[in-house]
Amino acid sequence: MPTRYYSATAQDTTLTAPITAAANTMTVTALVGYPISSYPYVVAVDYNTVNEELVLVTGAAGTTLSITRAFNGTTAVAHATGATVRHVISAQ
Repeated sequence: MPTRYYSATAQDTTLTAPITAAANTMTVTALVGYPISSYPYVVAVDYNTVNEELVLVTGAAGTTLSITRAFNGTTAVAHATGATVRHVISAQ
C-alpha cells in the first residue's frame, strides 16, 4: 500500500479561483500546517457539502497544488472560488 501523509495541524483553506471538473491543479489561500514537503496527501474540496470531492495532492509550487481528481471513489466536479479545502484522511 502506498504511503500517504497527514498533518494534525493543517488549517482549513479556500480556493482562490474556480476549478473545472478536469483541472489538475488548484490554488488555495494558504497551506498552514500542511505536509508541504511530503506527498501524496488527501484533501476534501467543498468539504461537508453535496459537492465534496476528495483529491490526492501530488505536489505543490507555492500555494498551487498538483492534484489527482475523484480520489477514492468520489466524483470530479467543478468547484467555485472560496470553496473550503480541508486536509483529511481517507479509509481505503
